[in-house]
Amino acid sequence: MSTTSEKKLDNVANVEVYRDEVESINQTSTSSHHESKIRKWLKWLEIDGMDGLSTKELFLYNYDLRPVESKRRTWRWYNYCTFWIADSFNINTWQIAATGVQAGLSWWVVWITVWLGYFFCGCFVTIAARVGTYYHISFPVAARSSFGIYGAIWPVFNRIVMACIWFGVQSEIGGNCVQLMLEAIFGQDLKDRIPDHVKGSLTSYRVLCFFLFWLFQLPFIWLHPHQVRHLFTVKAIICPIAGFTFLIWTLVKADGGGPVIHQGSTISGSEFGWAFVNSTMNSLANFATLIVNAPDFSRMAHNEKAAVWSQFISLPVCFSITCLIGILVSSAKVPEVVSSYCLLVLPLLN
Repeated sequence: MSTTSEKKLDNVANVEVYRDEVESINQTSTSSHHESKIRKWLKWLEIDGMDGLSTKELFLYNYDLRPVESKRRTWRWYNYCTFWIADSFNINTWQIAATGVQAGLSWWVVWITVWLGYFFCGCFVTIAARVGTYYHISFPVAARSSFGIYGAIWPVFNRIVMACIWFGVQSEIGGNCVQLMLEAIFGQDLKDRIPDHVKGSLTSYRVLCFFLFWLFQLPFIWLHPHQVRHLFTVKAIICPIAGFTFLIWTLVKADGGGPVIHQGSTISGSEFGWAFVNSTMNSLANFATLIVNAPDFSRMAHNEKAAVWSQFISLPVCFSITCLIGILVSSAKVPEVVSSYCLLVLPLLN
């Protein structure tokens, strides 16, 4: 009897040990399954070309930092032309000439300063783009030649912060455009029908419009630099048509170009000279960041000449024409209805 009881106890003990082992195996497989999911997510977040490299090595070399291979060098000379056409039609360029007119310069003097300022911009962009054109490297890598490997972190970080700020400014302006479109569709009292839970001058309706415009932009951010040229091509077709149509419509509605066209400079002497210099510098200041990060686009050039004359010529021409449109529209004696359309059209051109 004792032997039989001992055997039963041994069997029970073996079963319990077996169960413990099975549970341990299941827990291990479950944890490994979760780990594999986490690893997959981390792998998805990693940039390409990271296998076998340490963190220190990745700081020096990865998919975004390495020279662009030939299959991604897809930007031809006309892609740079369409890029600057698309970029020139924005609110800043429309308004940049207004500062010179307000300072007392005549419109044609301001337009000369715009041509002069953007001529220098074209020179600087072409020079800054050379390192990207010949070595196919981006701005963060090019900055290391002057700031050092670790010192280059500062200009890159500076550019990231400014990009975030400017993205927010652009989204706020675009939110105004969304606000007008929603009111045109759902009625002028839409902002009153949406409950307001935000205190101050900012309203829930404006926040909603801001985030709607922000969401609209997200798919385009997903595009790689060598693919985004198609977006600029589309914009280079739509925006000039919209801009010139808006100019003609404004001049017709306003019965002419307005008083600024017939107004001469109201200042002279040294005051005129400094206003001239200041108006010229406004064009350069508006373009400083694009001059700095010129290699980010020139590294995609199909050949060494694709990013030279195309940028040197198209940049001052496109921006000067856009500034002229801004001068003429601003000069016109615009009725209230035209002012409303300005708020709608200008963000679309941005």
